[in-house]
Amino acid sequence: ATVMRMPRVRLAICVFVLCAILIIGCSLSYLGLLRQGGLLVPFRFYRFTSLETRNGTTPSAPGIQNFGLILPERNAPSHTQCLADKVMRGATWTTEGPRMTLTLPENSSWGERPYTAWFLQTSNEGNADLDPVRFLLEGSNDASEWSPVGGVNFYYV
Repeated sequence: ATVMRMPRVRLAICVFVLCAILIIGCSLSYLGLLRQGGLLVPFRFYRFTSLETRNGTTPSAPGIQNFGLILPERNAPSHTQCLADKVMRGATWTTEGPRMTLTLPENSSWGERPYTAWFLQTSNEGNADLDPVRFLLEGSNDASEWSPVGGVNFYYV
């Protein structure tokens, strides 16, 4: 009876350890510790949609002058701002209603590495009431199917 009990105990321990590893691995993945947390997935198209202005109205225009993406500086400390102009070189913006779409040029290096952040510049029209306070940023590679990548109350993991 003692001889049969040892393999069962070892099997039970192995199953327990395997389950613990799977649970810890899933938890770490969920927390973003196994991924590059805080980085934006690179897309060719990005769309900013203004959902509400500061005065509470539904916008008829984006309410921003432009928006863009920032790449990490390869040799700089991670806390420094960097390389927004390199990403935006050759980019075009189109506006339709409350949406502004950023198209990165085909020959650019837009898919080589993830972006660290995105930024927006308000319209500077002197009327802060029309600034967007609720908005959504989406990304796409074909400009037809969009995935959310940022916005108000959007958390990166």
